[in-house]
Amino acid sequence: MKWNWDRAAVNILVPVAVGVRSDGYRQIAWIQERHTEDKTSWSGFLVYPKRRMFGAHA
Repeated sequence: MKWNWDRAAVNILVPVAVGVRSDGYRQIAWIQERHTEDKTSWSGFLVYPKRRMFGAHA
């Protein structure tokens, strides 16, 4: 995806986490905008729901 940032087109990563509800329908769990696709970025994306549910020290 391209994003217009200060009049310059910048590539961004938009990972989407999808879960399945008990009735079988899929539901978007969370979406985050990322600027890189490195290990730190993915780690932050995957840790996000844990921190949100259990606090910053989880």
